[in-house]
Amino acid sequence: MVVRSSGLGFLLALVATGAAADPPLRLGAPAALALDDGSQARLEAGEILVEELEPTGGSGLATRALGVVAAPPARVWPVVRDCHRFAEFMPRMKRSERRRTQDGQPTCFLVVDLPFPLADVKSEVGYVLERVPGEGFRRRWFHLSGDYHHNSGSWTALPWGAEGSRTLLVYHSEARPKRALPDFVIRSARRRQLPQTFQAIEARAQSAEVSAE
Repeated sequence: MVVRSSGLGFLLALVATGAAADPPLRLGAPAALALDDGSQARLEAGEILVEELEPTGGSGLATRALGVVAAPPARVWPVVRDCHRFAEFMPRMKRSERRRTQDGQPTCFLVVDLPFPLADVKSEVGYVLERVPGEGFRRRWFHLSGDYHHNSGSWTALPWGAEGSRTLLVYHSEARPKRALPDFVIRSARRRQLPQTFQAIEARAQSAEVSAE
């Protein structure tokens, strides 16, 4: 994967927010992606496309990123699905574990190690796992507690190429952190951190570790 995206490490927790594999998969709606020829060519060239979106309700920040991973969805899916292993490979991920709510629903708890002098970012999210029509997968997460007023998003893995031997990986995030930082600092952090995260996911999907998922 060749990275050509520009971009502080704050809000890696948004990039890496995850979920465990306990809930059953359910059928989800197809991803609404309109890729023109130029975008497809950039993806084929290995570029990570990062787009700033209008957040729901107009509060906070929203981001979408797309990249092609050199592994099929069946191998990429467990990598982005299982939060309890994120600390093994995700950039700056200090801690990742499964937890449960009082009614027994599984959650994901993450701690991201940020550069000095910033304090660690903590978050706990619930989640939904889905099968996307066309042999794809999606994990959607939603805020429960932590260093955000709200925090939601998704990772979607879709077949890419004539034989589906690669994956179009789509990341979407909407969040408003409690910590006061300028929006431009957060956006810069995302643009720099997202390509590194896509690279880490690709390396993990290509490794022997996935076979044990």
